[in-house]
Amino acid sequence: MTQCDWSLPVEAVGSRVWSALIAAQIFTVNADGAPYIFATGETGTLKVDGELLQRDPFHYGVVLGFMATHACVRRFGALAFVPNGTRDPAERIAGLTGKPVIYMERPEGAGRYEYQFCSPADSDLVAVAGSVTLLEDVSRTGSSAYAAGQLLRQANPAAAIHSLSMLQRGPIDSQYETGPHSLVYHTLCRRDVPLDVADFTARYGITPRVV
Repeated sequence: MTQCDWSLPVEAVGSRVWSALIAAQIFTVNADGAPYIFATGETGTLKVDGELLQRDPFHYGVVLGFMATHACVRRFGALAFVPNGTRDPAERIAGLTGKPVIYMERPEGAGRYEYQFCSPADSDLVAVAGSVTLLEDVSRTGSSAYAAGQLLRQANPAAAIHSLSMLQRGPIDSQYETGPHSLVYHTLCRRDVPLDVADFTARYGITPRVV
């Protein structure tokens, strides 16, 4: 992981992460023009594919460095990840920090938010840790992290649960930030990223990767 500097203003951290995501070409369009279907049920022609970052070791290291040293990672007892795409970052950060990882999964054929613990030991770990940071690559409304957080709360209703994403591409839905089951959301980089590729290119001047 690349050494990072949290003495920088939040905006400067966001700019560094944004530059890393652009360099890693995580913004994609389908070669045949087919739309993507997102967690919210909406469709769009632009996808932000966080897993593509893992193919670029240098820029992946930049982003992981900031995630690993974020306050909610340093202070909380355990890590988890939103199934299934953020497992690698969670395991790498766990190796650096010594934090345990709580494993959840979305079984094949299950609904988008039908998460389960991988073993009883993972459920038990939530109670022992008392506080969990949920890692996510790209978030838009916060719904995926919220669903994963509710599974954690089943194991420990009193647990402090924060979510940390690499990129927050839209506003968090207020229903996920309020009430007794709410999460506290953090992100390294906040940018409004449209669902439509033409809008995205017009706004940022970036040509997406064709996949």
